[in-house]
Amino acid sequence: VRPAFSPDGHHLAVTGDRRVVLFELNGPATRSTLAAQESPGRAFAYCPDGQTLATVAALDEDWGVVRLWDGVGGDLRGEWDVEAGFGPITKTSVSFHLAGNTLAVGSEDGKLHLVDTEKSNVAVHFNSDTAEAFVHDPSGRTIWGVRDEREIVGWDVQTVEERSAWSNQMAKT
Repeated sequence: VRPAFSPDGHHLAVTGDRRVVLFELNGPATRSTLAAQESPGRAFAYCPDGQTLATVAALDEDWGVVRLWDGVGGDLRGEWDVEAGFGPITKTSVSFHLAGNTLAVGSEDGKLHLVDTEKSNVAVHFNSDTAEAFVHDPSGRTIWGVRDEREIVGWDVQTVEERSAWSNQMAKT
């Protein structure tokens, strides 16, 4: 699991045991310790404004939980269960839309969940055909992922249709 830096670079979120610890890099060693989760965190992401931290943890092999935390005080702001297909390999990802109102949550079984953080629901989920490591592009219109460790794939955020794919051999659009 990769740690996550806050956008201003002053804080770092890491997992240990079943806790998420927020470190203040220019101050006291530990800033906040978030409540214990069911399992160690699988993925972290800060909202672009730095005020919210998203975490993903496994509930069991089939389900996971996405939580939003106050990036300053560590208070829980919301949570959603997602059908995730967690296995022994940690290939889970989470990425905020630039506006901070949507999360892209990718799971090990190739599902991509779009969580609407303002309406408090999992808005869309679809099978991304074994893609992983999802991230929103700077425009916020495309979610990019890596499929089968060989191909980079982009999906339109509004239609959830595959927009582009590139491999080390050729590109198609």
